[in-house]
Amino acid sequence: MKRNLLLLGLLLFFSPYLFASESNGPDKWLALVRFVDIKFEEVKNQCPHFPYYDFYTKDENFSTARLAWQNKYSKEVTAFLSLPKIKKVNPSLVDLGITQLGQEAPIKFENSYWNWVEASKIERSKLVSIAPHFPIPVVTEDIANAQKIYESAIADWMILFPKEANDLFAQPELVRLNPNSNSNSNFKIADSKLNFLSLTTPESIPTKLSYSSGNDLLDQARVEAYTKKWYWEKDRVTYYKQYDPAGLEEYNSHLEYLKNTTIDKEIKY
Repeated sequence: MKRNLLLLGLLLFFSPYLFASESNGPDKWLALVRFVDIKFEEVKNQCPHFPYYDFYTKDENFSTARLAWQNKYSKEVTAFLSLPKIKKVNPSLVDLGITQLGQEAPIKFENSYWNWVEASKIERSKLVSIAPHFPIPVVTEDIANAQKIYESAIADWMILFPKEANDLFAQPELVRLNPNSNSNSNFKIADSKLNFLSLTTPESIPTKLSYSSGNDLLDQARVEAYTKKWYWEKDRVTYYKQYDPAGLEEYNSHLEYLKNTTIDKEIKY
């Protein structure tokens, strides 16, 4: 009964602006901390960068500081929601601006390539047709980590599928937003079976769980490419046996030649 009354009180407290936009009405975070009557010291212990709300006389000023905090300190956002007084009232994450309805997405995900593609409003079917391996962000509460994962995925996509990158970035929808993109030479490289050599060498042979680009086709290609790179650097004989049997004889001949040279003692095979 007490819990129901508490939740009812919270609902009534937020009701005047439950569906207001971020820029309209009171700041919901500020309203929340005031409603639960939590002292700033309690918040600061777990969220050292949380804005000192007793300092702000205008909600919009607090909102600016609070949004900056949310974007920069995602782990503290989780810590804030875990505070006993906050957790007790179980506030709606949507109302706090942390997620979008029906999506597990944080406040703001930023990546220049993804923003470019999204802003172009290129049709999904066209995107898939032109660049079937293009990564789609997997956005989590840890924005910084999600961005890092996506940056790696984009980089791998451009290395492994440069033709897709060339074709996508040359589309009218994207060129309209960035006229110089069509003449950008960074991606003017040909598809090659040896593109994987441009990848970093993984510490161990990867599995399908090693990558999460939001595109299964790309992740499967990444597993295969990084596995090739691992064998190329760590076990060249196995590499040739698995991926280039025709080149094994030539490689063995090359090793034999090196063994018979005067510098063979300085070479590790």
